[in-house]
Amino acid sequence: MYFLSNCKYSFDEFIDFLRNNLFLINITVFFLLLGYGIKLFSLSFSIDTEAIISITDSQYSAWHELGRTGLVLFKHLMGIGWYNNALASFLMVLFIGLSALVWAYLLNGGVKKNHSLLFFTIPVVSSPIIAEMLGFLLMGMEVALALIFIAISLMCTQNWIFSKSRIALLFAIIFSFIAFSIYLAMVTIFITATFFVVFTKIENNNRLNKETVFVTIRYVLVFLLSYLAYTIFNKGAQWYFDISTHPYISEQLRWGKDDIHIILSNLLNHLIEIYYSNSIFFTKWFLIVSIVFFLLLLIKTFYEKKSTYNLLIAICIVASPFMMGIILGNRTTERTIMTHPFALGFMLFYIYQHIQKQHKYLKGILVLTLSVIGLSQSYVVNRIFYTEAITYQQDVNLVYSVQNKIGELGFGEFPPYPVAFIGSHSVKCNNSCYSNQKLALTGRSLFEITFGNEHGTFVKNHFFAAQGASYNLPSSEQIQIATKVSENMPHWPSKGSIALVNDVIIVNF
Repeated sequence: MYFLSNCKYSFDEFIDFLRNNLFLINITVFFLLLGYGIKLFSLSFSIDTEAIISITDSQYSAWHELGRTGLVLFKHLMGIGWYNNALASFLMVLFIGLSALVWAYLLNGGVKKNHSLLFFTIPVVSSPIIAEMLGFLLMGMEVALALIFIAISLMCTQNWIFSKSRIALLFAIIFSFIAFSIYLAMVTIFITATFFVVFTKIENNNRLNKETVFVTIRYVLVFLLSYLAYTIFNKGAQWYFDISTHPYISEQLRWGKDDIHIILSNLLNHLIEIYYSNSIFFTKWFLIVSIVFFLLLLIKTFYEKKSTYNLLIAICIVASPFMMGIILGNRTTERTIMTHPFALGFMLFYIYQHIQKQHKYLKGILVLTLSVIGLSQSYVVNRIFYTEAITYQQDVNLVYSVQNKIGELGFGEFPPYPVAFIGSHSVKCNNSCYSNQKLALTGRSLFEITFGNEHGTFVKNHFFAAQGASYNLPSSEQIQIATKVSENMPHWPSKGSIALVNDVIIVNF
């Protein structure tokens, strides 16, 4: 494999790479737009976006508690501290496409024209997991940029190893530090990419030698220094803003909190979900490709006398989507398993690199397999965003309907009383939409997502505000009273489902 051969990465070389690989760019963009085209100029959004529109400072404060101070600073430095749906959607699509090409350049290793890189870029740009992550538009563009920063950090690390440049080392640390401070799940991307590095070095040298160990140590060093810098930066931000880590983060870590049998049971179920489930986010092609990947390695190990160490690294690559679950001791959300498409792409790229010249028919089968994976995943991504668009339209219509009913109470467009939204409401999508059971969060109604009436009122209140209907928020005590009163009220859209009781306007869904 050419990846990480003794080449030096540079911006000029990247531009030449783009000029020489127009076919790669065109096909990658085709699959990108097949899935994300609907988002290019879309105004729809999913959970949390209503908060950054309506209460921007509060959302930024929450990010500080989540260890994402770098994300807040980045938004201000880029001049996008204010939020705009259309801008966020366009930039998100632009940068995830660019991200795939930057990673392709990283893998290329100096080859002038390399169509085989499509086996990496297509699984990445068509991945429903990455689409779920980027569906959180308030940070979609920044997450896509963080993926680019990880790739640049890896390039700088390679340049440091190749040229002994301390400046390259410094930039390697800086770029990965920025990526971690934007979204900490990027650590799993860096670790998985390090597996790629070690695997490729052993492959190129036919054995685990001192050079490979030396290179591995340097990549680990960059990771540790970057993570240390992030930890110090995050602790400093918490001290400066006088805040602590949000329970959303601390409660996800289950080691030492739950019984070991519960943790192991949850991890087993999560393992099955990732590698062999009917979820729209995890393709069974991953398992098939993993098996072929291992079979190829076994053949090379026992018939071509290649190093057995690569079998161990291959296990790490295949297991990388499960990494976050192991770290937390619990099932993780789909959007945090971004290593899944990267591992799939790397395995496909490796397999194709080793059969394209020797086996013409296998090459055709692989191209067909890639087409099936790319098309099927892109259709899923498109359908997720189509569901989101239809759901968002119905949510907005519901806002205006409820707003009109509140207006009929006779207190004007902006009533002096707080409004409590009790319960949840599911929109009626069409048959082309995904059902709520298949979706994660992207595509679901903001009237449905609720973890209790206080949280539900918070979300709905700010979604109304994002549509220009600003209402006062009730206190926790008022919401508790409204919850009890609502037990004797009819449900929306029945007459009497919206009423003023005890100086609180209750909307009972």
